Amino acid sequence: MYKALILTIFLLVFNTVVNAQSPKVELFTGYTNVNTEFNPGFNGFTTSVNGAVTKNVGVVADFSAVYRKGSGQYLALFGPRYSFRNSSKVTPFVHALFGAIGPDPAFAMAFGGGIDIKINKRFSFRAVQAEYIQLRNGANSINTSRISAGIVFNFGEK
Repeated sequence: MYKALILTIFLLVFNTVVNAQSPKVELFTGYTNVNTEFNPGFNGFTTSVNGAVTKNVGVVADFSAVYRKGSGQYLALFGPRYSFRNSSKVTPFVHALFGAIGPDPAFAMAFGGGIDIKINKRFSFRAVQAEYIQLRNGANSINTSRISAGIVFNFGEK
């Protein structure tokens, strides 16, 4: 009985410590694919930085460059992210990002999320990040989707 009580207390304390740990900064880089209503198959890369405000809430700066047959598009998006952190190695997240697309400047907004799988304290694998993106230029709008995957570098602990 005494061993069971000690084990239970240890597990509760350990679980609290594990749950309290989250990276202060996450740097993601990886492959991305963007499909628009009119031009499917833009391929390129995405890089984002997530700075933790709390254990679960962060602020994201996301930059993408995608290309198709000599033409390129560039996205710069910013906004909040909520990560569903727990003691497992899997961390789902959702975010709402707002910014611009170029080279012809237009407003862009992205709503989506993804799943990070922890490899170790410093690295995670972003198995998927999927978003609906709407681009607006005056009265015109284009609906797009973006799928990304890659590696996440974790710095510090919150």
